Amino acid sequence: MEKKKQAMLMGSDGHHAAGKVSVSKGMNHAHVLTLSDIKVDKVPDGYVYLAKDGDWKHGVQVGMLKQFTGTVSFDLPAGVNPDDYNTVVIWCKKFDVEIGRATFGKKMM
Repeated sequence: MEKKKQAMLMGSDGHHAAGKVSVSKGMNHAHVLTLSDIKVDKVPDGYVYLAKDGDWKHGVQVGMLKQFTGTVSFDLPAGVNPDDYNTVVIWCKKFDVEIGRATFGKKMM
């Protein structure tokens, strides 16, 4: 897989979140969002979003976070251009709170 963007995951509002976030282009040309070496507070319904400037409400939900340590990957929905987004947000819907976020720098291609 070719790495396209990378960022460090950090906790928000007193919550713990750490690890690396990357967007890669796979062999089938689909984009994959990977959270690697993560350690994230366990929440009942943490969802992962691609967002512009952290605005998850207008972002793209890529999946539910079911694993809070290690490495997890999500295929981005067809038609989603990761270059249109500069942050990844983990949001707990039940408690309406941001758990963590990663902000991408410039494109790494």
